[in-house]
Amino acid sequence: MTYTQPVFPALLVVALLGAWFGLRRGNRRAMRLAVAGVIGILLWSLPPVHWLAVWPIERLYEPLPAEAATAQAIVVLGGGVYSGEPHQPRKLQASHKTYLRCLHAARLYATLRGRPVVVTGGGGEAEVMADLLMALGVPRDRIVLERRARNTWQNARFSARLLKERGWHRIVLVTQVYHMPRAARAFRRQGLSVIPAACDFVTASPLWHELLPDGTTIRRNEWLAHELIGALWYELRAWLE
Repeated sequence: MTYTQPVFPALLVVALLGAWFGLRRGNRRAMRLAVAGVIGILLWSLPPVHWLAVWPIERLYEPLPAEAATAQAIVVLGGGVYSGEPHQPRKLQASHKTYLRCLHAARLYATLRGRPVVVTGGGGEAEVMADLLMALGVPRDRIVLERRARNTWQNARFSARLLKERGWHRIVLVTQVYHMPRAARAFRRQGLSVIPAACDFVTASPLWHELLPDGTTIRRNEWLAHELIGALWYELRAWLE
């Protein structure tokens, strides 16, 4: 599953266009636009800005909530795959997000005494996740594959069918913490009882050694923006339906 990350390129375009028009025509408004774009890029790449933005979400969730012990199954959402190297056994490999989700699910599997694990993602994603979970110690006969979903909405819809067919209605949901609000809402709308077990927390990192702009923060802020836009779209979609 892939999607376009528009915010940082948009800020860059604003800055470049503003600078070009400002220098060419001596337009003060254009120069102000350029300065605004540069400031936006700077803020978009600062770790403390991202921490402040994601902190209200992260404080809502835990990696292993106590009520997880009452769940009937663990559900792991795919976070993307990419083309592997020729010497690798699979043509597709797990993205970093997918790896972190599967790693957390494997830990939950061990902690929760062997609850079945449902992996959901189309385009070969479910198979990659199943292979990764087996490498992390989850037996193949405890893994259920949902192979059709292309987005979070479909993850919830298609997984709910598999879960209900097996009589599982209370689940532990595994995904990145910034993705959890939208994902949990989508699964609850399918009539499931959801216990969020989030991974990839960032606000636990100390501030003092990560104050300078970096590319990782830009990427994380793009993911966060995608989640906010996606949440608004899901609310609109639910209202229309």
